[in-house]
Amino acid sequence: MKLERVTICNFGPFHKEHTIEFQGDGSGVHIIRGNNGQGKTSILRAILWCLYGQVEDRTKKPVPLTSLINKTAQNDDINFFYVEIDFNHEDAKYKLRRSINANGFSQKKYEASMVDSLTINGKPESNSNNNISHQIERIIPRDVSRYFFFDGEMLRDYEELLDESSTNASILRNSIEHILGVPYIRVAKDDLHAILKKTEGERNKILRKTGNKTYEDLAEKSQKVGEAITECESQTQALQSQLDELRVKISEKKREQADLREVKELGERRLNLDLKKAQLDKIRGGHVSSLNELTSNFYKTILSKPASSILASLELKNKQATEKFAKKQRLLGRAEEIQIGINTAKCKACGTVLDPKKLEQFKQDLLEIEEEVKGLTQVPEPNTAYEQYLTTLQNLIDNAPSREDVQSIELKITELDGKIAGINAEISDISAKLGSPDIPEEPKRLEIEIRLMMKEEGRLETAIETISQDKLGLLEEKSKIEIDMASISRDEFNQLTSRIDLIEKLIKIFDKAIEVYRAEKRENVQTMATDIFKRIRSKEYFSSLSINENFGLSIVTELNSRLDKSEWRSSGEEQLVALSLMGALNKGAQIVAPVMMDTPFSRLDLKHGERVLKFIPSLSEQVILLVTDREFHKGDEVFLADKIKTDLTVIHKGENEGSCIQITRGAA
Repeated sequence: MKLERVTICNFGPFHKEHTIEFQGDGSGVHIIRGNNGQGKTSILRAILWCLYGQVEDRTKKPVPLTSLINKTAQNDDINFFYVEIDFNHEDAKYKLRRSINANGFSQKKYEASMVDSLTINGKPESNSNNNISHQIERIIPRDVSRYFFFDGEMLRDYEELLDESSTNASILRNSIEHILGVPYIRVAKDDLHAILKKTEGERNKILRKTGNKTYEDLAEKSQKVGEAITECESQTQALQSQLDELRVKISEKKREQADLREVKELGERRLNLDLKKAQLDKIRGGHVSSLNELTSNFYKTILSKPASSILASLELKNKQATEKFAKKQRLLGRAEEIQIGINTAKCKACGTVLDPKKLEQFKQDLLEIEEEVKGLTQVPEPNTAYEQYLTTLQNLIDNAPSREDVQSIELKITELDGKIAGINAEISDISAKLGSPDIPEEPKRLEIEIRLMMKEEGRLETAIETISQDKLGLLEEKSKIEIDMASISRDEFNQLTSRIDLIEKLIKIFDKAIEVYRAEKRENVQTMATDIFKRIRSKEYFSSLSINENFGLSIVTELNSRLDKSEWRSSGEEQLVALSLMGALNKGAQIVAPVMMDTPFSRLDLKHGERVLKFIPSLSEQVILLVTDREFHKGDEVFLADKIKTDLTVIHKGENEGSCIQITRGAA
């Protein structure tokens, strides 16, 4: 983008119409001079207002439209002002105009009467759906315009980039990344997110068929049940390990007690009972496992009844279809025989020549058969996949656990519980005898230890049993989820799931690409900014610039000291660093636009000003400088060599006449 012409009417201090022509094709350096308060900043604001319909003051607050109109025009009850800019972009000629033609002086009326228009190569662009705004945003987005159209006060914004906790610094960083093209990759990632959301929506439609549950509900429920089952298994394993270890210790204590002569007979009897109980517990555990397995597959029993109905329905439909199809084939065969008889005028069976009466009868029979065949034309051929469905349903029915199987196992467990209870009673009786006052001290001490351990054993067994019951409930819940899932189209569901997995992997790749691209661009900005800084610095021991995550730049000295606080560097040095950042961003930008700088040298001394002036022409293809005589001294033109293409001066002629723009006296 290169500005060629700017026309301002009744805007700010400019009464009536004033035009600025940027000579040539707009390339090179263009100087607009003027003392403070003459109207230089208003030119910058006029361009920004024409582009975006809004400008901000130095505190970043929007300037009301009623504050933009020229005061003389307002006093004359004229509520009309406009700005028009002509520019070239990608070899196309653009003319953008924004105007206010209100019938009264009020903010609402001004807002309602704002009109913009755009022509490209003389052809008007449609203003529907904010098309003009979209076109301008495509050329130079508003949130990055601050790096192309700025004033010396932007230094305050730049300093915030060094404060990584600043909210404004985060906003500035995003706009810098926009210049460098980071959002283009982010937009691609956002598109993937949109595709992911759409695909998940399609999968949700399938899952809503299962009890009208959404995907999130079903997925969350399934995940929680799975995690709970895993947790139960983990807890059971840990408790079982403790229990096994405790049982070994109890057994050792009992053997130690049995070895004592005084209680040897009782101790050996209890050890034998413990062994018998352990065998019964093992058998019982096997039955419990079988019962759990049957319970976890009990959904097949629930489905077996509807499956039997479906199977019977399939058999009936297949039988009916087969019978109708066979009848249709017989009729077609009979029709073919009659047709041959009619065609040959002979009986196919005996070869007798048909008389006219018989021939007419054959024709009538053929018509009746054809009518009957028509009634069977909708009968499809028998379904060849029937056997596959039959096998699937029959397997489900055959493998479904019966209530008798469950009751049989429960009965066995009950019998074992009775035997184990009897053994426990006898063991308790022996334990009581071993703990009686008549038993010597050592066996009694061992018995107390054994009882305490057995109490802990009972606690662990109860905990394991409780967790087992919880797990059983969870397995039943899982069975219900499987029943719900049985109604889902597996192929389509798996296809969508695979697609979602692939999209999520791509999103991770794009996340990584954004980080790599961002780091690479940040490194490039640091390199280019350092190169520019070395050209405009005055202190040779300033070695380089170092960049942070927010694109804030710190000065690094030859002794590797970092000057990253405003109190460590002068305001002039701050401005040099800011200009270095501006230059680096323009060189690395994905956007081509002019650089327009208002009072860019206000904080620079003569020596720095000379260095900056020599650098300015390389900042962009088109550079527009709004300067005062205090910044741009007589003779400074020599530092810009032959790069100056336009040299204008803004002069304020009083409150009524306002400001005007003229060629600088003495300019070539």
